Amino acid sequence: MKKILPILTAIIILLGTSSCRKLPLHGDFSGMWQILTLEYPDGTVEESNHDYYYCFNRHVVMLRQNGNGYLNGNLTYNETDFTLQFPKASTRYLNHWGITLPEGTEDYTGEVVISYTIDKLTSKQLIVTTERGVTITMRKY
Repeated sequence: MKKILPILTAIIILLGTSSCRKLPLHGDFSGMWQILTLEYPDGTVEESNHDYYYCFNRHVVMLRQNGNGYLNGNLTYNETDFTLQFPKASTRYLNHWGITLPEGTEDYTGEVVISYTIDKLTSKQLIVTTERGVTITMRKY
């Protein structure tokens, strides 16, 4: 009986510390990233006012403004690039996150899909380039 009690205690402790906790699925990529700069294909660099964030969690992305949720979407990630799909988005607000769409879509509302290439990823910095050539520099928040 004396041998069973420590074993049962160890099992209970292990189950309690590892039960339903969901760990980051994508390592350093997961989490909230604050936009620092947006560099457009024409060479224009826009310093962010630090109010805009990308938040990656498992298969979901949330575009956040001033710490509040703004737009949720689906995330497909594979270590060198990722794609975001927003089932219903208004394009006139997406430019704050470096998401630009072709001319003539300024007032478009509907599905938006955009692909990114990861240029640099560390535990503190993320630099990506969109399919339209916008380079976004972010820091882990």
